[in-house]
Amino acid sequence: MPGFIGTAPVRQQLSLYGDKPPGDVHLRSASHVERYVIEAADGSVGHVRGFILDDEAWVVRCFIVDTRNWWPGGKEVLLATQWIDVIDWFAASASTSLTREAIKASPEYDESSLIDRAYEAKVHDFYQKSGYWIEEKGSGPA
Repeated sequence: MPGFIGTAPVRQQLSLYGDKPPGDVHLRSASHVERYVIEAADGSVGHVRGFILDDEAWVVRCFIVDTRNWWPGGKEVLLATQWIDVIDWFAASASTSLTREAIKASPEYDESSLIDRAYEAKVHDFYQKSGYWIEEKGSGPA
């Protein structure tokens, strides 16, 4: 069974159900989102090839971004979902304020390696972003 990030595009839903769409129109099938183009602050940089899921918190932590079609010697990298500023369902794209050069220089993702906290910290440190584990820890009762 495919993972869900959902359903048919909103326009199709509206044509089927009138002006009142069923369910959450922001949900999409993971297999549909896998083809979305990643738009950096200064242009296209790759496309979503997959996702890193947190099986304890049941959230999508990162997009696996394939940059190989955008420049010679491209690679796969991770972009944390909190670094995605806009998802345009109709344009099939996800935008980030990160630059192409930053993404190009980021640590390469190797799907054969275990993603542990040290690797996550390395990626977050590279982008000079605080980790979700710090943000989540600080969000509890004071």
